[in-house]
Order: sequence, then structure tokens, then C-alpha cells
Amino acid sequence: MKYCFWNNKGGVGKTFLTFAVSTEYAINHPNELVVVADMCPQANVSEMLCIDRKTVTIIPCIKSM
Repeated sequence: MKYCFWNNKGGVGKTFLTFAVSTEYAINHPNELVVVADMCPQANVSEMLCIDRKTVTIIPCIKSM
């Protein structure tokens, strides 16, 4: 399954919605790999998910020049 949350306007709850949906999905599907691609320069979702580094893998984005 793939989900995408996108809105150019700030302050509409994209970060929390992404966090809530991804964590609930992971809890309800423990045998599946859940990947969250945080494309926001502020990286708030990544920051929220990285509480336990044993279960979260961080793949850094490399910007091409």
C-alpha cells in the first residue's frame, strides 16, 4: 500500500497525519516494512519517528548539484 500526504499550505496537519498513519499501520502490520519518505526540508516526521533508533533506519537524502 502507498500513501502520500501533500499540501503546499503550512499548518494543516501533514506532519502529524503522516506520523499517526505510519505508526498505526506499522503497529497493525508488524511483519511488514513501513517506509516513510520525509521530503520536507524541516524533517519533522523523521525527527518524530527517530525516537527509537533500533527500529528506525535513516536513509539520508543526497541532493544532486
